[in-house]
Amino acid sequence: MSDTDNRHQRIGIIRPLRVQRTAEDVATHPVSGVVVYIPLQGMNEFNHRTGSLTVGPGRGLICDGDTAFSRTFPQGVSELVIQLPRETLAQLTDADSVRRPIPLDLDPDNALNLAARELTQLAAGALDRGLRHGQRLETRLLDLLTGVLSRPLANSGPLQEAMAVIAEAHCDPRLNAARLAQFVGVSERQLSRLFSTTGSSVPQTILETRLTTVRRMLADPIWANAPMTEIASACGFGSQAQLSRGYRQRFGTGPLRHRNQLQDKSG
Repeated sequence: MSDTDNRHQRIGIIRPLRVQRTAEDVATHPVSGVVVYIPLQGMNEFNHRTGSLTVGPGRGLICDGDTAFSRTFPQGVSELVIQLPRETLAQLTDADSVRRPIPLDLDPDNALNLAARELTQLAAGALDRGLRHGQRLETRLLDLLTGVLSRPLANSGPLQEAMAVIAEAHCDPRLNAARLAQFVGVSERQLSRLFSTTGSSVPQTILETRLTTVRRMLADPIWANAPMTEIASACGFGSQAQLSRGYRQRFGTGPLRHRNQLQDKSG
């Protein structure tokens, strides 16, 4: 693609089992922009300071290039990787960065997501046939990225970011209001005020999310015989007693009994 102006994009196929970008790498080789991953084949796990995201066909990712992260690839992966300088991102979306990694909906079967569908098709064609058409291809990619990125970046205020962090990192027992405020970049008091508009507090939201995950696990046959202490630990609870107390208050029955009911109901 063209490197003639400030809109530099890089495209390639990544096939390692694991890659990592450390704080030392960021300091030595700054990107000064964001990176957009558009997967075509193969799944991978993107791990960052607030949790992890699964990336694969139909689900891309945008992240700040100057943040530490690691990626794990169970198998080889084929993907389009686009690096956007902050100036280009600002021109496209009115945002010059992303505070945390954000998943992108690239489901080609979504009839309402026409830009994502064409972007994925264009990415596949670019990798299959090579990067021909030069500036015309670059211009079309930027047009499509505008449509794909605008919605998730527009919905990335502090409250939305905090809710996303909870969704991704609630199984970490260290997650609390203080750490969440630090992740989002606001004070605890400001974070508390933001959550008050939802009718809930930060601890209540974290607890509710953990309990929802527990309930989903209890209904899953894979966890049918798992010790309750293991489930409690996997979902961020300090003890089985803490889980049982919260679960009973939320669902009106203990987790062990509820698991039996859910498993019987599922056959």
